[in-house]
Amino acid sequence: MIAVGLLVQVPALTFVRYYSLSVLGMLVPEVDLVGVDRPENGSGGTDTENVSTNGGGTDTDGDGTASAG
Repeated sequence: MIAVGLLVQVPALTFVRYYSLSVLGMLVPEVDLVGVDRPENGSGGTDTENVSTNGGGTDTDGDGTASAG
C-alpha cells in the first residue's frame, strides 16, 4: 500500500516543486534555478483578441472587430 501511495505522491510533489521554482524564476530572475526559456514580452501564448473572424479584414479602430475593406 505504501508503494502505491508513493507512486502517486512522488510525481505530484515533483511537479508542484518544479512549478513553484519556475514561478519563482519568473518573478525574480536572479534566483531562477530551473532555467526554462520564457517569452520576453510576458504573453503566455498567442494573442487571440486580435484574430479576425469576420472576413479577414484588419482592425483599424482598436475595438477588436475587423473592418472589411
